[in-house]
Amino acid sequence: MLIREFSKSIRESKKRVAFLTETVALGDQQAEVISSMTSFQVRRVFGDLNLREDSTEEWKKIKEDFHVFVLTPTNLHILLTHSVFFMVDLCLLVFDECHHTLKSHPYSSIMKDFYKRNQNVAALPKVFGMTAVVPGLEYKQLKNSNNIDEQLRVAIAQLEESMNCKMLTASLKHLKVVNEPKAIVFTFPPAKALLELNWDMFEDYKYKLEPLYREIGLWGICLFLKIKLKTLETSAEPSSSLIDNIQKFILQIEEKENRKID
Repeated sequence: MLIREFSKSIRESKKRVAFLTETVALGDQQAEVISSMTSFQVRRVFGDLNLREDSTEEWKKIKEDFHVFVLTPTNLHILLTHSVFFMVDLCLLVFDECHHTLKSHPYSSIMKDFYKRNQNVAALPKVFGMTAVVPGLEYKQLKNSNNIDEQLRVAIAQLEESMNCKMLTASLKHLKVVNEPKAIVFTFPPAKALLELNWDMFEDYKYKLEPLYREIGLWGICLFLKIKLKTLETSAEPSSSLIDNIQKFILQIEEKENRKID
């Protein structure tokens, strides 16, 4: 993981990492991954910051206690604007979905107002941006274009300028290849098969749902049955014995897995 490469700056120089995400949900996911894969203390910074006159001292303590800050770009912009955070406090600045720097967006403001205007170039953090989007271009435009190479070069150059970075990507010929998604259809077994179902015969029954079992195991089959159960419960003529049988079977799976499956 890239963040580990900055361990010396984080531990010895007391520099920090800022990881920017567009949404709270993505931020939570990234924070969990960073926490599980490193020994650094991770702080989530979402929602209203409620900055006060004494916030500088409060955040000084927070910056001492935490190494990695996962936050929305708006919140980092606010912290920088109020001089609670400074660019030189960071050793690494990560942008998720970095193509937004080409728009009227907090990403763009962070780079223009706080990164590029900073005269202490040697103390500025390294910048790492991630995106799967060709900035300013849609796939249909590229697919139907006769000068795809030139359009991509222009778009990439603009992103490099806005991020003050060098872009690394797949070769241009690989960008033209789009893999079709793999579709798997699961057919629910007839009611009679479920009425006869019990835990002892599950080894035989599982092969009727072999693709599902192979992909996601017992809990996947349990989830599949729960979805079907909701359909049966709202049907015009639900079979109480069938519903009871499915409910018992779900309970058996959950007990075997030793967890509740939602």
